[in-house]
Amino acid sequence: MNTVNKKHFADQCGVSKAAITKACQNGLIATDENGNVNLNRSITKAYLKAKIEKKNCKLASKATKSRPKKKPGPKTTLEQQPPLSFLELKSLNDLNETNMHLYDKADVDKFKSLESALINKVKREELQGALIRKTVVRQVFGKLYTIDTNQWKSLEDRLAPDICGIFDFEEGCFEETEVRKKITEEVVKTLRFVKRLMDDFLVKNKESAL
Repeated sequence: MNTVNKKHFADQCGVSKAAITKACQNGLIATDENGNVNLNRSITKAYLKAKIEKKNCKLASKATKSRPKKKPGPKTTLEQQPPLSFLELKSLNDLNETNMHLYDKADVDKFKSLESALINKVKREELQGALIRKTVVRQVFGKLYTIDTNQWKSLEDRLAPDICGIFDFEEGCFEETEVRKKITEEVVKTLRFVKRLMDDFLVKNKESAL
């Protein structure tokens, strides 16, 4: 395991040891049983990468400001600084308290623009018939759920006699009633789970639940 103490890691990141201690407590940096920083874990690497990029950006900004002013001359185009990269951010929904510190406002605004452009692209493709409309997906889900419900509910009539036959339970006895009750309970649990998955998908895509 590749580990360093918090002071050494703080120097690498360009922050205080107290900031590293707080990040460890918040689960942003992996540590071993002795409290040292584990450099092999992905969350530690992501934290270090973000801090180094931020530190380099600040150094570049200071260097630009400290350059001696040139005498007036022909205007030249300044080279733009490369934008900071997003660390595996696939959606604004992925932003949370644990990773928000990795992105500044400019990053988030840029990602909002990209996400908005993607939403508009999807809407255009839906209108052009290039995509299946979300309402059609909801109708299909509704039919599938109805079919599943009928299939699952028939399990009681199909399984109960076989189970009772294995244990020589008489028809209509207390044991048969309990077997049917147990099958029904499990079917209800399964159907609720299936419906929750479908509803989550529909709601996330701005459609009403089943």
